Amino acid sequence: MAVRQFADVFTTVAGVREYDLEAPSQQRVARVLRVFCDGSQLQTAASADSPVDIQAGGRPGAYYVSRTDSEGMLQLYPTPDRVYSVLVEVAFSPTRSATSVQDDLFDLWVDPVVAGALYRIYSVDGQAYSDPAKAMQQMSKALMLTRKARIEAEYGRVKSTRRVQSRAF
Repeated sequence: MAVRQFADVFTTVAGVREYDLEAPSQQRVARVLRVFCDGSQLQTAASADSPVDIQAGGRPGAYYVSRTDSEGMLQLYPTPDRVYSVLVEVAFSPTRSATSVQDDLFDLWVDPVVAGALYRIYSVDGQAYSDPAKAMQQMSKALMLTRKARIEAEYGRVKSTRRVQSRAF
């Protein structure tokens, strides 16, 4: 989840709650990170907890993502009752058939990509280059570096800290 960006702003249609999540060529939406409706951030909901009353109308206050024919669909709740402006922040990942990837993956995050590739290569059974010990070593390295990339991406490549405001008991 190191490649993040805001998708193009779109407007809702009254009575339509499902919207296609567009991804650039050779990429797929890995995760929806945030959704804003007319400038207000919507709450997330797990698709398993999706509202039963899909006919309820109003200004969307929550969202979840469903899959239809291998495509991610953004579901808004309640169903929009008029035109609203929606902005979605998503994380992208390359498709398995990609012949090119985002520059950031190699300019900023080449080490986790290489470690993950080496893990896959060493994991192939019955080959001269197969090595379960090296595979586990590379998998561990890839996981550590991927975690680092995700955390750095959350900060947006700026120096800052996260704070939690204390509350009195």
